[in-house]
Amino acid sequence: VIMGAVLVIATLFVMINIFVDLIYAWLDPKVKLK
Repeated sequence: VIMGAVLVIATLFVMINIFVDLIYAWLDPKVKLK
């Protein structure tokens, strides 16, 4: 159960990071991805 919870949290964390990166790039096209 704990491993499953960690997997879900990790997946959500990665998805949120990707989503934020896309929004940030969309708001400011001048930003270069690190």
